[in-house]
Amino acid sequence: MNKCPLCETDGTFYLEDTAGNRLLVKENILVIKQRYQEYGGGMYHEYTSEYIIRNCPWCGRKLEVAE
Repeated sequence: MNKCPLCETDGTFYLEDTAGNRLLVKENILVIKQRYQEYGGGMYHEYTSEYIIRNCPWCGRKLEVAE
């Protein structure tokens, strides 16, 4: 079975999707970093979202929570 590129890493590697969003799973927290421009030629802005999750959104594996 192949290793999941999102949840079976050491928590320092961001997986990038086709839209340019970067995803990271660290313990049971999903971190999404999005870059966007408000208008063409404008400065890039970065927005970070964090969500507590129970399963990996990529492979569906149940995540273990460190206590």
